[in-house]
Amino acid sequence: MKAKLIFAICALFLSSAALAAKPVVTPGQTIVNGNTVTLSGTVYDMDGDIAGVSDLFGMMPCELNNYGYVATYTCSPEVTFEPGYHEITMIAVDAAGNYSDPAYAGFTIEEQESVAPVLSAVVANTTDAENVTITGAVNDTDGDIDSVKVVFGGIAADIACDYEGTDFAGTFTCELGALEAGDYAVNIVAEDAAENTATEVVEFSIGTFNECVTATNQEHVMNGRAYTSGYWFSVAYKAIGSEDNLGAYGFTTTSLQQTGENSWTKVDSCE
Repeated sequence: MKAKLIFAICALFLSSAALAAKPVVTPGQTIVNGNTVTLSGTVYDMDGDIAGVSDLFGMMPCELNNYGYVATYTCSPEVTFEPGYHEITMIAVDAAGNYSDPAYAGFTIEEQESVAPVLSAVVANTTDAENVTITGAVNDTDGDIDSVKVVFGGIAADIACDYEGTDFAGTFTCELGALEAGDYAVNIVAEDAAENTATEVVEFSIGTFNECVTATNQEHVMNGRAYTSGYWFSVAYKAIGSEDNLGAYGFTTTSLQQTGENSWTKVDSCE
């Protein structure tokens, strides 16, 4: 009887100890890429009820691959780290709410050489007699794009461009208005937070568009003032730029007034 009682007490003690068992987290590989880091490791729990793992402050979402008593984890940060030594405190928890003792994963972020942004596909489009739209793209491998602007080189004030995108890549649009007739060469300058710059020269001409032409629709098409749309019996002639409808027949005579470098508008007469 006494032996049975001792056995029951021991069994109860072992059962209680098992219920109270807390997981053990062991940091493993640390991969540093620039100023970001990925941590991996293992979690062991003698109860087999591992529920999760995270860093102490919850800034690194972790993916848990649970295999019962042992699990592996991979954590990627939602933040970037400044150069220097860092230490992340990892904590695991089981289904009973038992937390592991903290484990520490240390790593060093090296000072990164700042990289200048890169401009591409920069195009100037003369929209009318005095306005120009410049568009293009910019990217920066270290993700600190700050601004894009038009620099006239002292003959006029700089003009800020509209930028759409992320810190790593995006597109820009620069609107230049009320320009006098003449030939222009302006600098498109992209700058990052470290004051590195990329510059591309864009050339364009501003003229006075007073040309007016009276001709058949087919002649307008042949000389780049109009185009055709549609098929077979539903062909329409349209002015380039304005999209004005010139009719359905190539032999119809119409008058087109130039309103931009590649823009024509239908008028009643050129007289």
